[in-house]
Amino acid sequence: MDTIKAMFCKLKDYVAKDTVRQNEPKKITVIVRMLLLSYIVYYVVNIILCCAVYMHMQSMVLFVLCILACMLMFCMTYRGRMALTFWGFAVVTSVCVILYVHFYGWNTGVQHFLMILLVLYFFSKYKNYARKITFAVVITAFRLAMFNIYYARTPGFILLSGEIRTLQMVNTIMIFWCLSLICFVCSESSQELEGKLLEYNEILEKQANEDALTGLYNRRKGREILSAISENRAMAGNCCVSIADIDFFKKVNDTYGHDVGDKVLKMLAQLFEKEMRRKDFVARWGGEEFLFVFLNCNGDEAAVMLEELRRKVEGVKIPAGDKEISVTMTFGLTEFFVYDSIDETLKAADEKLYRGKQQGRNRIIY
Repeated sequence: MDTIKAMFCKLKDYVAKDTVRQNEPKKITVIVRMLLLSYIVYYVVNIILCCAVYMHMQSMVLFVLCILACMLMFCMTYRGRMALTFWGFAVVTSVCVILYVHFYGWNTGVQHFLMILLVLYFFSKYKNYARKITFAVVITAFRLAMFNIYYARTPGFILLSGEIRTLQMVNTIMIFWCLSLICFVCSESSQELEGKLLEYNEILEKQANEDALTGLYNRRKGREILSAISENRAMAGNCCVSIADIDFFKKVNDTYGHDVGDKVLKMLAQLFEKEMRRKDFVARWGGEEFLFVFLNCNGDEAAVMLEELRRKVEGVKIPAGDKEISVTMTFGLTEFFVYDSIDETLKAADEKLYRGKQQGRNRIIY
């Protein structure tokens, strides 16, 4: 078992090996190698059927030649360019299809191998829509030409209905296997890329909406949420808006340094997130200012919650060197009425904050 596993790993590494060419994407080349190996297995199965079922020993020469062509093409994939690899694979597939139809007839369904070329070409080209359409037209014309030539023509080997049915089953399994292989490899990489883009977009959205220092919503997101509330006042119900400011924050920075000032902002942000109800939200409005929005409550109810928050802010101990410091906050609170605009509401809350500072700070003005 270990020997088989080791052999499989070596084969996998060999198939996935890059080409010697520089700046050549290897995905399509690897797919072509996997398809060629599948073709080899397919032709070996046909040889077995010739020996065990059809008893057409002379047609074994055809399948042996096809195997040799696939092996030669497989070796060429390690040294040729991706375009040469694809077109070499296309020639091998087309010639094998023609010979197969010529000797075994149209009803075996082998002509559907041309779909493999079409799907592979569409995945191998980025944009180039004109070339894709042209290739699709050429493949269609090629298949129609084969149909007109071989549909009513007597094949080189006459097969019984059961033998034709067996070949149709083998060819159907092979074609669907190859198509599935192409789609799986190509879609896996595109889905991986899509997943990375989604993750990157989530990161960008987070960066656009969150304050980098505190992790709270930033001013942009705060205004966005207020706009959503304003546009859906019937659903939002009564709500209140408060703008708060850390008292004498500049003095904290000047006395203890900006590192301590950052600690103050971070620790208060953690407190706000913990204390605010899930349906309410808080944002860093700028500098040492914060925006609080309380949904489904009137001004009196919001004032009670802010008073509790104000007392807890006083109790926060921030390490500053060999000692601890504490800060206070002043809050300006106003109700967000239906007929008020966002700017009018924010201006009212800001004016009340200013009055609170004039009256001695560390208070709520409502």
